[in-house]
Amino acid sequence: MATQIKTLNYNLRNVTDRTPDHDFEMQEKQVQDRLRICIRHHLAISDFMTKLEEIFSFGLFLQIFSSIIAISSAGVYVVTVPFKLSLYLRLAVSMSVVLLQIAMYCWVGESLITESDLIGESCYMSEWYTCNTATRKMFFIIMERSKRGISFKAGNFFELSYATFVMILRSAYSYFTVIITTLKNADKKIYLKYF
Repeated sequence: MATQIKTLNYNLRNVTDRTPDHDFEMQEKQVQDRLRICIRHHLAISDFMTKLEEIFSFGLFLQIFSSIIAISSAGVYVVTVPFKLSLYLRLAVSMSVVLLQIAMYCWVGESLITESDLIGESCYMSEWYTCNTATRKMFFIIMERSKRGISFKAGNFFELSYATFVMILRSAYSYFTVIITTLKNADKKIYLKYF
């Protein structure tokens, strides 16, 4: 989808390219036809993202939630279990895979957000000021629609981005510290009970 938005941005930047052998009215009609195609393309991208979210959003949310639990549990395992190289290597590999998978989702989501934010700028970078009023209104419609960015949300709670990846790591660390604190307090209570 980020590639589709990149294509849309390219088309918007070049929508006002004119053929010199036509009169101004014919050129304006060509620009308006190209803009209509760009508007339909933008709507198709938005519709597809909505359908994609309906299909994958909940599953992705569960995967992210389970990844937070897995990362924090692995941290607790590292702190509480005596060192065995083979177990630690397996744990390191599995945690690397979990982090890589979540990082890839967030990277793709961030590129989608970045390209989506450029739609209004692409309209502005075209030579919209050389067009008549009707064509300028069409540019204005695209720019207004582009203010509502296109992003992929996991479970309708948060959009996938670099900030989400950092939030996942912070949440995993928070759960890790809560579990460690609870275990330490439980050890103190057991110790006091026996003495």
